[in-house]
Amino acid sequence: VEVAANLAGIAIDHQRTLEALRRSEERNRAILRAIPDWMFILNADGVFLDYHAKDPAELLLPPEVFLGKTIWEVMPPVISSPLSAAMAGALASDEPQKFEYTLESDQTLHFYEACVVRCDGNKILSIVRDISDRKRAEMDAVIQRRELAHLSRVTTLGEMSGALAHELSQPMS
Repeated sequence: VEVAANLAGIAIDHQRTLEALRRSEERNRAILRAIPDWMFILNADGVFLDYHAKDPAELLLPPEVFLGKTIWEVMPPVISSPLSAAMAGALASDEPQKFEYTLESDQTLHFYEACVVRCDGNKILSIVRDISDRKRAEMDAVIQRRELAHLSRVTTLGEMSGALAHELSQPMS
């Protein structure tokens, strides 16, 4: 009877554990569905092992082109070099490494931010966010500040020339 009670207790605990695992997996899937960022799992040698993208069609390359290949085989050096350095930094320090890069796609310049962290021992998780809207807004703000400063200088110059013309015309009258 005691053995049967122990087996029943073990079965109940096992069932509860499986249910908790199922809920955890559902929660993780929901989180992944909500995240707009791209995520890539790479090994320490820079080989793409897995990915997550809300819409894989938005990726710059189809998964069959990059999975199983190294960053050096599928990315231009302007990206693979800083990514490789970020991976080395993340593996060495266990601290997140961030860098930004730009790519042209369909004759449009896109801006990205990558955050690289160690996961599963010696693997790398690279989270890539499209920051094009923010960068374009920053560039527009810089242009507007320059134009405003120029208009301010032109206005000041106009006021000074008006005052100077007034001062010069007064003694003559």
